[in-house]
Amino acid sequence: LGAFRGADGGPGEAAEAAGGFGAGADEEKSAAGRIAEVVAANKRFIATKFPNLEAAPFLSYHCLYTSTADHDYIIGPAPGFPAVTLAGGGSGHAFKMGPAIGELSACLALGEEPPIAVGEKFCVERLLSAQGLGPRCAARK
Repeated sequence: LGAFRGADGGPGEAAEAAGGFGAGADEEKSAAGRIAEVVAANKRFIATKFPNLEAAPFLSYHCLYTSTADHDYIIGPAPGFPAVTLAGGGSGHAFKMGPAIGELSACLALGEEPPIAVGEKFCVERLLSAQGLGPRCAARK
């Protein structure tokens, strides 16, 4: 996954990096400053609203715009952790598809029949196997 802005990632369109892979030093520094501001704001919010929780993140990943290599979602179980359902890689379209992604993810997490056949289209293994990092997708409904 990378951070992108500009083109919507459609066929034949190149996205411009905004931090992350392919960004220049000045752009990385600017992106790092914006991300630090967001993390600081989140820490203040958590400290104020949830005083019994640790406000500092134990791990932080940032992505201003998530996109997978093939511009399809990731929806399905995490490899090696079948009780964990992943939902991401929206390529800028996940917000408008949130209710459908949520319903599908909930069905998968609860072991219920999903409203649509998921198949291999959205499994994370398709991306890992394409880079030689994991097995192919298991057959899914």
